[in-house]
Amino acid sequence: MNLSWNQPNCAGVCALSLALMCAAGCGADVQVSIAEAVDQTGDQPKMKAASEANSTVESIEPSPELVFARTTHSFGKVPDGEELFCEFAFKNEGSQPLTIIAMEASCGCTAPELEQKVFAPGEGDVIGVHWLPKGFGTQEQTVKVVSAGERESLSTLRVQADIQPLFRFEPTRADFGFVPKGTRQSKRIRILSERSDLALLSVGNSSPHLKGLALPEEAAKEASAHTLLDVSLEATAPKGRILASLRLGFGPRGGAPEIYRDLVLSAFNYESIHPDKQMFAVGLILPGQAVNYPLKLVAEEGLSFRVLSAEVRGAPFPMRIEVEGNGMPAGSAQLVLRGDPNDFEGLLRARVWITTDAPESEPLILDVMGRVGAPK
Repeated sequence: MNLSWNQPNCAGVCALSLALMCAAGCGADVQVSIAEAVDQTGDQPKMKAASEANSTVESIEPSPELVFARTTHSFGKVPDGEELFCEFAFKNEGSQPLTIIAMEASCGCTAPELEQKVFAPGEGDVIGVHWLPKGFGTQEQTVKVVSAGERESLSTLRVQADIQPLFRFEPTRADFGFVPKGTRQSKRIRILSERSDLALLSVGNSSPHLKGLALPEEAAKEASAHTLLDVSLEATAPKGRILASLRLGFGPRGGAPEIYRDLVLSAFNYESIHPDKQMFAVGLILPGQAVNYPLKLVAEEGLSFRVLSAEVRGAPFPMRIEVEGNGMPAGSAQLVLRGDPNDFEGLLRARVWITTDAPESEPLILDVMGRVGAPK
């Protein structure tokens, strides 16, 4: 977000700009409240008391003086990772000098720029917008322009694009599911791209238990792929849920990596007992709603067991595990995570420690993840 002004002799405008800047967040959707309203008395604007003001940026009417040649720009289809730029031309169509008080972007990935801030009648300029989109698909960001001429006003500029992935993974992630501890597992990933001038030059990993090996180009061509990558989960991987990634670096052949993409790997290593879900993913818990999430433990064929203890640790409010059907039928047990958030709102993060009478070398630890609050 870029908040700027150029009125050294205008205390009202400067105060309003400072209020906007202090209220705005960086890297998130921005909705700035204007705590004061501008009161024109002669040529000197004055601020009303905050208690008398009740307006927001969205409530300011469009300006009859600040006129844009267009307020929307579509980049069409563009590859991901590309920085975009466009300009919005405008003109002061009023009879009084016009000041651009502030410019605010809806996301930290978008930055407006404008050097001159005060414009005489008939004078104009362009607002440049830099945008580095994140993710894929149809996206839109906005820039809100607050101006003051004969009165305060708001204009909204929009940038749009259909972000196309430069590289696509098939499958989109290396999910190994439930893996017996001590065994090595591998998967083959097809990497698709229209950029034949780029090659896979480096493979980095976030875990010593994860490896990736690119196959020869001839094999990739036979599979109608840009690159074939063999991903392996090593036998040294620890017990429990594993979430890691491979950092793939692409660049011109004979050169250095210039573009990086992450391939995510997930797995659950177990000894003799594993859950039917990799974690207690409770999702969204509405205010006043209790947590009530079931999960089943399953043993290898022919093994009977009983749950000896199940404890929730690190929860932001009291939670417990109830064991239902312990050992019935043979080789399974039903666990239910329960809790009452009361007045708590926010992210729910905890862990459940489970011990059984099965021949396990260490407790089974499962993550709890969710959020308590109203839908966003």
